[in-house]
Amino acid sequence: MPVGVPVGSCDRVCVVVVVVVVLAVEGALLGRREIVDDGFGEAGPVVSKGAPMVTAGRGCGAGWAKLPTETVSTAAALSPEKDPLTLIEAVALLRRDHADVLCLHCGGDGAAADAARARVAELGLEDHYRFAGFLPQVADALALAEAYVSSSRFEALGTSVLDACLAGLPVVATDVGGHREILAPDCGLLVPAGDAAALARRIAWVLDHPQAARAMGGRARERAAREYAVPAMVARYESLYRAMQRA
Repeated sequence: MPVGVPVGSCDRVCVVVVVVVVLAVEGALLGRREIVDDGFGEAGPVVSKGAPMVTAGRGCGAGWAKLPTETVSTAAALSPEKDPLTLIEAVALLRRDHADVLCLHCGGDGAAADAARARVAELGLEDHYRFAGFLPQVADALALAEAYVSSSRFEALGTSVLDACLAGLPVVATDVGGHREILAPDCGLLVPAGDAAALARRIAWVLDHPQAARAMGGRARERAAREYAVPAMVARYESLYRAMQRA
């Protein structure tokens, strides 16, 4: 026990910390519940997988009224650490065998915004890579997609990937940071950061194997709901502080 800390103080500190964690996590999950409220039930996305076109959510605007069924989404600022250029290169490779593929990129501008837009123009991808800007309801973009992709070079937890998992979407993400934790075996596909060819191959697998990909997304949703629920996270923090108390 730390010098100068009265007996019982660690217990009180533990309780206070756990309460703070509960409030913080509950607040975060309130935002995540919007995903459920915006059209996702226990059985997964309500958007029909067999329809040739899908209708956008209420927050996407008229510009997203109809999109191809081979739509993938990402939610990340146009910043270097999110590496949009690798994702753009992957889409360029992907369209060779998936002529109707579209990547819907949601996120505000950052230091890589000009380079990203210029690269899309250079590759002639205007009909295959669209910048949606910041969307207050990420669920609108998730509802339009067959898969979620993250090309980040660095991540802490990777909350956008967690959002996609909770929505039941199959996820292809870089093998960095919290992505490894969230996408446990059989819950997602990981690729090396900066590898556009590997990213394209994994996205292609998801599009070419919709039944297996949806099953993978379902497993990811079950695991995310279980492992990142408030009781589970509080129990882990409490266990950590109990261990610190005994040390």
